[in-house]
Amino acid sequence: MVIIRDLLVINRDLLFIIRDLLFIIRDLLFVIRELFFIIRDLLFINRDLFFIIRDLLFIIRDLLFVIRVLHSNIMKLFSITRKLLFTFRDFLSIIRGLLFIIRQLLFIIKHFLSIIRGLLFIIREFLFIIRQLLF
Repeated sequence: MVIIRDLLVINRDLLFIIRDLLFIIRDLLFVIRELFFIIRDLLFINRDLFFIIRDLLFIIRDLLFVIRVLHSNIMKLFSITRKLLFTFRDFLSIIRGLLFIIRQLLFIIKHFLSIIRGLLFIIREFLFIIRQLLF
């Protein structure tokens, strides 16, 4: 009887050991499963980081394109402004030339009027002399 009882106790202890081993295996499987979840999440994070980097590269590419277009437009604007300034400078040269011609014409008119005034003075003096001779 004692042997049977000892065997039953051993059997019961063995069952507890097996049960504890099964719990340990179950916990190990949970740990492995959690590790797989962590690896999956890391892969998702890595994929998301890849997409973020890709999107940042697209943004940088688009910014470089915008900068290139702005640079091109600014250079065109400077070219147009330079051409307008040259045109305006030429226009001012023409106006300066016209003003010089007008000034020369006014100089000629002033001297012509001075000559006419001198002639009128001579005529007046001549008339004064004639009037003095008549009276």
